Amino acid sequence: MNTASLTAVIASVATAGAASADFVSPDSFGWSRGTDNSFYAEWDFFESPTGGNLPDVGQFPSTLPSGWTTPDVVETSGTSFVTSGGNIYSFSAATEFEVTIPSYGPQNGLRDRSSGTTVLVQARTLGNEMDYESMRIGGFDPVEIVELNRDAVGGTFGGTLVDTLFRFEIPDSRNEYLIEFEAIASSMSLDRLSIDTLTFDTLRIAQSDAVRVFGPVPSPGTATAAAALLAMGGVRRRR
Repeated sequence: MNTASLTAVIASVATAGAASADFVSPDSFGWSRGTDNSFYAEWDFFESPTGGNLPDVGQFPSTLPSGWTTPDVVETSGTSFVTSGGNIYSFSAATEFEVTIPSYGPQNGLRDRSSGTTVLVQARTLGNEMDYESMRIGGFDPVEIVELNRDAVGGTFGGTLVDTLFRFEIPDSRNEYLIEFEAIASSMSLDRLSIDTLTFDTLRIAQSDAVRVFGPVPSPGTATAAAALLAMGGVRRRR
């Protein structure tokens, strides 16, 4: 990611500490869950770090059509375990995640490959934070990163609770997507994860930008928070 695009992404970050008990819905980005050619999956309790984690909060379509990829979350460092609260955690290494989700590619109901897909990834972490620049989908970087919530975590280990939203605009449609991200260091606990996708055809792409209204929920002080992150080096350039 070059300096110009990195600055643009950081400028999207909402005010640190803004209270938000829940992730945002895709209605803030132009569609609703259950819309044609949309997909949704959300996890709040993970069963195993090695996979077999079915969405436990919600999923759309609720019953996947025959042949669709089953959504799953896998931690690949081999050092993690599931806590009593259902989080994936490692005290010895930076965790690495792969999330597989189905989507509306040609075999899953879309007409052709000249379509585009918007993907919203929302993650809640505790303790140490995510390496925000590690979040990628099939080689694509997010076009927008929004910090939804930041709170200090008390107790013996401390750290921070952070809710973060990543928006991707992918210029194609596939039958499945692989989402990858990492912790910045050991002792990051993955607490919650939500993914929404919307696949649209070439007609939608050809229409005016007014048809597709995307962006963070407006928040005062955004520029101040972005400047603070730059000063602290909170988002690092990918090497």
